[in-house]
Amino acid sequence: MAKHECTLLQACAPGGGNQPATITLFTDENYNSSQHAYYKSVATNLIRSALAKYGINYVDGMATITPRSSFGRVAIDIYASGGMNCDTLPGFVKDMIRGHLLVNGASIRCGNNPVIFV
Repeated sequence: MAKHECTLLQACAPGGGNQPATITLFTDENYNSSQHAYYKSVATNLIRSALAKYGINYVDGMATITPRSSFGRVAIDIYASGGMNCDTLPGFVKDMIRGHLLVNGASIRCGNNPVIFV
């Protein structure tokens, strides 16, 4: 499969799409603000690995990644400003987090659709 450079938005939805989306990754790890760069790298590496399965290179800046505290636990928000296919995004996210030691769940808000949890 040839390597492609495209936006995370297009990649998360093989087949195309045009919606913005926010994905939040949830963990059971206690939040520590001094670990901000580590949390961001966890999300970046998850995205990079997931896109590689489609033969797509991740380029820094494809998405805005913001770690934060949610009830004292690490939550990592991933925002993509457009290009998502809301029909295929949940499956992509499920595959992305499956078997990960730190991330144990995710929520997805794609376009005007309600938030769903995977």
